[in-house]
Amino acid sequence: MAEDPWRDELERLLRRVERIEQLLEVPPEPPPPEVASPQPARPSATPPPEVGARERAKPSVAPPPEGAPPQPPQRPAAPPLAPPTEPVPARPPAIAPSPIVTPPTEAEQAPRGLEFFFGAKLAAWAAVPLIVIAAAFLIKQGIDSGWWGQMAESTRCLLIAGFGLVLLIGGEIALRRISRAASVSLFGAGLGVLYLDAFATFFYFTLLSREGAFALMAVVALLGFAITLRASFTTIGVLSLIGGYLTPLLLWDGGGRDLELLSYLTVLLAIGLGLSAVAPRPFRLLRYIALASQITLGLIWLIEYGQRLWIMAVIFMSIWWSMLLTETVYAALRRQSRAGNPIALLIATAAYVTAGCWIIGASAPGGPDWLGLFTAAIGVLGAAAALQFGPGLDGLRQKPRVAMDVLALALWAQFGVLIAVAIALQFDGYGQSLSWLAVAVASIEIGRRLPSRGVDVFGLTIGLLALVRIALLDPHIAVLQNELAAVGGISINGWSILALLAIAATHTAAHRLREGTNAFWRIMPGVAAAIGVLFWLSLCYERCEGLWATGGWLIGCAALLAGRRFGQRQGYLPLALFMLAAIAAKWLIIDAASPRMAEQWTATGVPLWNWQSAMALATALLTWWASRIMRDRAAAQAAGIGAQIILACGAVFLLIALSFELDRALMQVAATSQSLAIYSPALLRMLALTALWGIGALVIMQLSRGRDLPVVFGTGWVLLALAALAWLGFDTMYWRIMEGTLPATVVLNLQFAVGVLLAALLWSAIRLWRRQPDDPEALGRPTDNIVVALILLALVGLWLGSLEIDRFFGETMATNAGLSVYWALYGVFLVVVGFARRAAAARYAGLALLAITVAKVLFIDLATVERLWRVVSFLASGLLLVGTSLLYTKLSPRILASAHGRGFTAEDAESTEGDRR
Repeated sequence: MAEDPWRDELERLLRRVERIEQLLEVPPEPPPPEVASPQPARPSATPPPEVGARERAKPSVAPPPEGAPPQPPQRPAAPPLAPPTEPVPARPPAIAPSPIVTPPTEAEQAPRGLEFFFGAKLAAWAAVPLIVIAAAFLIKQGIDSGWWGQMAESTRCLLIAGFGLVLLIGGEIALRRISRAASVSLFGAGLGVLYLDAFATFFYFTLLSREGAFALMAVVALLGFAITLRASFTTIGVLSLIGGYLTPLLLWDGGGRDLELLSYLTVLLAIGLGLSAVAPRPFRLLRYIALASQITLGLIWLIEYGQRLWIMAVIFMSIWWSMLLTETVYAALRRQSRAGNPIALLIATAAYVTAGCWIIGASAPGGPDWLGLFTAAIGVLGAAAALQFGPGLDGLRQKPRVAMDVLALALWAQFGVLIAVAIALQFDGYGQSLSWLAVAVASIEIGRRLPSRGVDVFGLTIGLLALVRIALLDPHIAVLQNELAAVGGISINGWSILALLAIAATHTAAHRLREGTNAFWRIMPGVAAAIGVLFWLSLCYERCEGLWATGGWLIGCAALLAGRRFGQRQGYLPLALFMLAAIAAKWLIIDAASPRMAEQWTATGVPLWNWQSAMALATALLTWWASRIMRDRAAAQAAGIGAQIILACGAVFLLIALSFELDRALMQVAATSQSLAIYSPALLRMLALTALWGIGALVIMQLSRGRDLPVVFGTGWVLLALAALAWLGFDTMYWRIMEGTLPATVVLNLQFAVGVLLAALLWSAIRLWRRQPDDPEALGRPTDNIVVALILLALVGLWLGSLEIDRFFGETMATNAGLSVYWALYGVFLVVVGFARRAAAARYAGLALLAITVAKVLFIDLATVERLWRVVSFLASGLLLVGTSLLYTKLSPRILASAHGRGFTAEDAESTEGDRR
């Protein structure tokens, strides 16, 4: 029948399902209800016509007439073009299973769980090293105790080999009849014993020549290879390698058979790498175990015997590294171990280069001259492998996609690192730094032309190493410390030339580095340029004295500002601003302030005509230049404000510089002038600086007015206000309280002169503020600043008269009376000005001063002043109060009424808070 093949296939599948359900202990489902049909059920997965997949898949076909018998299924002439749209039913019609049941497989019979792990797997793993170690100790004990004395050496080896073969046969029997897990311990122990026997054959018994012993070890290695592949179990290979590597640790005593030992280690490494290459899925772990064991045992041998046998050591290390390189390339070509290949190779290369350089440097003739060539050769071999098997130079341009691309990229990185190490080993002292700088710049240029970010990273890394060496190690090299030339305060030696080359290399790298889209590569040109700037600052500070270093910094800042058009990516303008801040700090702290604090400092030199003031002026000019550049390039409000802040800082710095020059001039003049001898040096200095800062503040306000510089204008106003407060506080009040009245001519003295100057400056500032438009960037509104200026002006006037009255009368009772009269007069003056200028603040200040005067007369003058002066004080104060009252009576109705726009009543006079400004 045509449907017999379908029935046979379905019966086979059903038997398999029943067997799986029995193993999983799945309860059987009740059979579906039988559907009446004139024909017996067929093993077809097609449901009845009314719910069949064919009808749902093809709704255009009309169903058969109701009650008509179903048609037998027909085999399609061709396979369907697409899978059915409906899934096959979960259970077909029940069919009696065949009585023939296939026995369950080993995977189906093996129990699972923690008990199985400890009882089967862990016990098998632990048994192998125990058996191998026991056999090793048995052989060693037999040799030491003479147990083998009556037995030929060949018989001994055969007995040991027979014991190993018995273990292997037992493992094969267990594999066939029990399970793979049961055979692990037997196979592993058998291989370990055979390794032991092979090594003892040529090491202790000397039955075979070196070639024969090597062949015997190769046979054992092949046998272990075959058994591991036969079992397809990672544990066998792992335990075999461990047992093999433990053998020389337990038995070898350095009897001069170094070639045999190294050959033995080579065979073991070949086994591990061979298993990893042939069957990577179960045996990839063997690569790492063999690599770690090889490095450990090789290092032990190198420490003990490597210097004596350095040629043999280099040859075998080269063989081992080549074997691992071959295995990793093979795995990468098969698209395996994408991450493990480069890791294993880099570890092996690091161990190979480290050990090789140590051995060659300590033992080879010529010493370190061979180290660079050796390291470079390893890097070149890796690069050749990347070119041959990888994507070539394209691997540096594109993102790695497959395992070979990743390995090739690691080989290129290894090549770069080894070239850098080779340079460090081949050259001595500053030659390393020069070579690294050249390699860094060349790598960045190559990365730009390929293009390749990997090469860029290498160039930046090797360049950073060069800069670190130049900064930390090269200054201590004797040959670089020798002075080559001296010009003024500049000393040139070998290190300064090397530092200049480093600066040129960093700026070249910053310009040639490729532009990037992410944040890291966008900032890297600026970082490289910043490192160059730091090197320039360090170089000037190290090799120049005093103001010569400041001059060098100024030259570097000017160069950055001049090259800003070519260094936009490098951020030359921000770097120039940073240098300006450093220059200003150095000039203030080191060049100007520190010498003046020394006891032996004297005011020498012509004021304003010396190098110190010249450097300050140059700094101010560079600040002005930087602010102009920022204003020209300002595309946002914040940038314009920043330019104004920089200009304001430059103006303040120039005032500080002029202050130092004024101090120089004052000390020179005071030393020869008799008229200034009455002034203390501190007071003289403070009065002069107050005058200077007041004049400079007004100059700043005048120069910035009408130039769209509200921040600079406001800075000048703040400086003027601070100068006024300094005169009111320290120059007058503090000095009067702490030192007493200055014995100077009334009115004709510096305190009075500076006060009058500040009053004039404040009045000029008021006039400037009245012409200044409202600007949100300014420091306060003009009207508010005018009020502050008027208050300061009033206080200055009050202080001027009070100080001179105190100076005129001295420590007498007339002083209090004179102060009371002056304060009352001044209060009336403020009230008059308030009425004249319609300034409520002035009127309020005058009334407040009159109230203070009345309180002083009642509580101080009445108790301390003599009767005559008491009469003067009371009479003058009373008359002034009367005059004030008359003034308010006559003028307030008209002035205050016009201010409020209506009639002014007595209630208004009591409740009003002031006129509109």
